[in-house]
Amino acid sequence: MRHTRFRMDRRALGALALLLSSTAVAAPHVMQLAPGIGGPRERDGGPGNEQPALLYLSKGGSSYIVTIYMSSNVPQEDRPWQLKCSSIKLNATGAPTIMADQVQLTHYNGNRPANHPAVATDGSSVVFLFGSNHDNEARVQTYAGLTDETCQLLNDPMQNRVSNNRANNEGAADIQFNGNGLFTGGYLSQGGDVDRSIAIGLQLSGTTLTVTYRHTVVAPANIGRPAIVVLAQDRSLFCAAKGDERPPEVGVECGLIDTTAGTVLWRNVVAPSQPSNWPGVNAGLYMNQPSVGKLDETHVAVSVVSSTGEGRNKNHKGSSMAHLYLLTPTDAGPGAMTQADQLGAYQVHNGLCTGAYGANGDRAVAIFDTSITGSGVPALTFAKLNAGAQLAMGMMDQRVVGAENGDSGYLSNRYGRNPNYQGRDFLRCIGDVPNPGYHVTGGFMPNVRTFFVAPYDGRKMGDPKNALFMSFVPGQVDAPLPPDPGHPGDNNNSSNPGNPNDPNNPNPPGKGPPSLWGCSVGLGGVGAEASSLAVLGLLGFALILSSRRQRS
Repeated sequence: MRHTRFRMDRRALGALALLLSSTAVAAPHVMQLAPGIGGPRERDGGPGNEQPALLYLSKGGSSYIVTIYMSSNVPQEDRPWQLKCSSIKLNATGAPTIMADQVQLTHYNGNRPANHPAVATDGSSVVFLFGSNHDNEARVQTYAGLTDETCQLLNDPMQNRVSNNRANNEGAADIQFNGNGLFTGGYLSQGGDVDRSIAIGLQLSGTTLTVTYRHTVVAPANIGRPAIVVLAQDRSLFCAAKGDERPPEVGVECGLIDTTAGTVLWRNVVAPSQPSNWPGVNAGLYMNQPSVGKLDETHVAVSVVSSTGEGRNKNHKGSSMAHLYLLTPTDAGPGAMTQADQLGAYQVHNGLCTGAYGANGDRAVAIFDTSITGSGVPALTFAKLNAGAQLAMGMMDQRVVGAENGDSGYLSNRYGRNPNYQGRDFLRCIGDVPNPGYHVTGGFMPNVRTFFVAPYDGRKMGDPKNALFMSFVPGQVDAPLPPDPGHPGDNNNSSNPGNPNDPNNPNPPGKGPPSLWGCSVGLGGVGAEASSLAVLGLLGFALILSSRRQRS
């Protein structure tokens, strides 16, 4: 395996704050989808909004971005949280508009009533998977719901349980559309002899969803949340963390599924862990949290986050690092692989999407991440293919996604089911979203052909919890993108929930500092590096938005 290593110079990135472009084409368009409110500020209070899952849908001559997410801004009888849906219509002239606003899809009871949504579309309907222990069941099960492009529920999800073992916890689902009504889904099943990550086929006919196959892909899988990408109508790549422990001692394994027969053609550990061999020493390199995306007809990108594991079974975790693997999968195996390390602004809890980028429409991988402290702006970091089909580090680019702070774990850790021990957000984005305003006279961002669309959660100044934002970041454009206006590192501003002087801090002076960094990885290494240069970035970003408003 070939290894390419890239080290990010944060001071150099921060200096870009001084390079403000008059064209402003690089500035994303950001919308707020939901307010930062909802629920008490305590265990099971919920972080406001979290875990948005999105898709692009073109139907009836109109284009939509449909997002399903967890919200704790629900009536008392529906607490702690439920699933909501918002739909954005893309317009040729004028900015995108909200067509369906915070539509509540679920009304279930239990301490995990509606968790970890995943979405996919056949071009007409939206299929969503989620976990629930409705009616206070002892274990979470995975259910399938169906909506249209305006978030109108088309079935009863409780009548569509797609997992099959009520003795196990079965959730953390993913789903993708293959074609001809067939979807590839997956979920994590914990309990019994061995934890495992399971693939399922789902056939949609009208409003009826039928499971066509069920097959274990990765086992053991203590924390094996699946990540799926469709390669062809009859092929899907399925990846999950493999191992009996947290963090996983084996690494990240991928398998190729024949979706017609429902069989696994091969399995391969594409990102092996390197556990410590010293008795009593936990430090090592543990690969986890895969995200996958199809770059072109030959290449698949797999993003993985490693942890050193020093904080195993504790709330204070070891340091983390982001890795990007490029596969060339066929029916025979994962193919030639290359690797790049230290990608992303924060290198923790990231997501991945792919699409055309820049004036030449180069195929690019976008790593989407934000601060685990809730005190830095979110960012997309791009890596492109060069002529030799290797990840080209010399072509690296980074774009601020929004001016508000992003949060990939802080409030989920504070106000979730297991406060101060577990809790994180899951970042997702999509690329190649067509702009209806492209080359339209008076059109919306007419020099932008496609967008990368990235939803994120974060605190606005004065809000007690995380709001939900949607950012449209220019992808393929007519002219080269100007430099980004700043570095998205951790920001020590007045909206920092970890700042003891912040009036919204759940642990003001006298109560002691909060215990941070839940789930499998935490602050440390490159992901922990704070920088006051981010303030310059936010000022630059604000100036661009201000100048655009003055010209309009």
